[in-house]
Amino acid sequence: MNANLTFEFLYCFDNKFNTQAFSSIISLLDKVDNLISINIIHNDEKISTLLPSKIINHPNLEKLNISNFEYSNINFPNLEDNHVSEATYFRMFIDKYVDKKVKNIVYIDSDIICLKDPTLELKKNIENLRKNNKGIGVITEKEISTSNDDTFNRLDLKKSYFNAGVMLVDMDLWREKNIENELMKIMKNNFEKIKFWDQDVLNIYFDGDFYELPKSLNFNAFDDSLKNDLEDIFFLHFVGSKKPWLTSGMFNQHSEYYHTNFRKLTDKNYHIEHKWKKASIKEFIKNIINLNIFQVSKPVSYFKEFISSLR
Repeated sequence: MNANLTFEFLYCFDNKFNTQAFSSIISLLDKVDNLISINIIHNDEKISTLLPSKIINHPNLEKLNISNFEYSNINFPNLEDNHVSEATYFRMFIDKYVDKKVKNIVYIDSDIICLKDPTLELKKNIENLRKNNKGIGVITEKEISTSNDDTFNRLDLKKSYFNAGVMLVDMDLWREKNIENELMKIMKNNFEKIKFWDQDVLNIYFDGDFYELPKSLNFNAFDDSLKNDLEDIFFLHFVGSKKPWLTSGMFNQHSEYYHTNFRKLTDKNYHIEHKWKKASIKEFIKNIINLNIFQVSKPVSYFKEFISSLR
């Protein structure tokens, strides 16, 4: 792998996550020192017209490749009444949508913010991924020896379970082993067992046989081990249901990183959404009473924009 490696990044999302994905993409483009290519798999043909000009015209964007997901007739597991949409399954089909010339790609979840230039760290890990002949590079989320939940019995895993929020993918191996077809078979045969969507499907297929990435490339924003020190973190991942744009996640100590990038693309100060307005209002009042509202960088703006979001 030469020094002039072109970095290919992949995002998979739909209109429910446009704002989040755009915030993630601008955070990445602003931090890299290299020209990079962004690949998007989306199910709306109009997505190219919705992309902010700051992304389209960004000086660090070498190429933007947008593909329209065309398999709307597939029945995907465990989507009813969940915050996750079918877009999470799009990455199972990367071979169909990523250019055949691409040898390596870095998949990034839309709820991830880039904090510092990851290109040198990614280059090193991509080289190790290929040297070790592993199809993907990911971080371990839990191991069978220390986990008390039902994941390993439910999915019949032998060793470990990884988080798929950031994946380094060897596209040569992905194509050679026809992994897309294998994943589809696994999804169909384990339909009722699937709880965490395509991440479960991917874990069944790889079953611990993956290259281990450093946590700095997929750091859980709710992990308190570093407290406020994120100097060595490349990708900050807002794992789980308490997202920065929801009242339940707004007051996480690292949520400001998300809103800082959101502000680059809009005239609002905060991205605010509601799963259930009543629950949001209760959480909002609680955080006023305990003065948590003063932990956000612009408390007056947040107060006004929260009230406005309820209309």
